[in-house]
Amino acid sequence: MEQTTNEKTLVFGISGRMASGKDTVGSWLLDNHVIGHLAAFADGVYAAAELVYGVTRFNKSGRARRLRQQIGSGMREISQKVDGHKEVWINIVERLIDSSEDSLPFAITDVRHVNEAKWVLDRGGKIIFLQASEALRQGRIEKRDKIEIDELMWKEWSSHESETMVDEIYRIYNEHPDLLLFDMTHDDFEENRKTLSILMAERWSI
Repeated sequence: MEQTTNEKTLVFGISGRMASGKDTVGSWLLDNHVIGHLAAFADGVYAAAELVYGVTRFNKSGRARRLRQQIGSGMREISQKVDGHKEVWINIVERLIDSSEDSLPFAITDVRHVNEAKWVLDRGGKIIFLQASEALRQGRIEKRDKIEIDELMWKEWSSHESETMVDEIYRIYNEHPDLLLFDMTHDDFEENRKTLSILMAERWSI
């Protein structure tokens, strides 16, 4: 699956609401040698949060999540005012891909905005869109981060644009041939891995 130039490196964008399984699917793709690299638009957000506020990526508190959401949104707004677009996080990932020493495919594990999905598709990439029930996703976060999420906290997180814009991605691109919808409602990870592999082979011959 190697490409001739980094500009044509195949990119898989993994989309879905929080705790729908995006990082898990990225790891599957890497383990199965479908891709050679993992990246995330939020890598720059995590770096900024740690550099400016001392909040590491291992801090999973509600305050840390809100801070990262605000950094992500704030920088997009600044980019809009300064450069006339909101592609600040896209630009960081694009430079990472272009500077790669090989042309092995990348998976971006946090496609949450329409402009991010458009960028993936415009360069000939693929979108894997994940769905999972709200109750399951909340339970996954509580188990993973060892926290309790009350109704107000969940409502606040779920209503942020980094979550609501995910639904717009599916609304706009659900009939696109390079978007694959995948149900991650069940936690049988091995079965999910096999099913996703079959669907990708059928849809994209991958």
